[in-house]
Amino acid sequence: TLLLLTNVEIKPTLKGVLWVVMAYVARWRVEEMIRFIKQSYKLEDIRLRSYNGLRNMTALVMACASFVSLQLGLQAKLQIFMRKLLSKLQGARSSPSCSSPRRPFASYLMRYI
Repeated sequence: TLLLLTNVEIKPTLKGVLWVVMAYVARWRVEEMIRFIKQSYKLEDIRLRSYNGLRNMTALVMACASFVSLQLGLQAKLQIFMRKLLSKLQGARSSPSCSSPRRPFASYLMRYI
């Protein structure tokens, strides 16, 4: 059983309950990202003399971490796409209607996966 406490008034409908659950999940993701950044980049070990310096350093580290996670996500999606494309091309290559003496395009793509 999951119990979520909220101070937001919602209508007792499925849509209202789902809104609260989705807001909770979104906040949880943000909290997990901040925890990951603090632990991975040792953000609490950085010693700065002013609040502005700390704020700027935190913003810089969070921007870098967000960029890296976005790039890794895009790279993973591209690798999945290339593997699917490669399997389709290999399937088409094995069909009797496709008989080319040249080097298959699928083997060319293998270098990039």
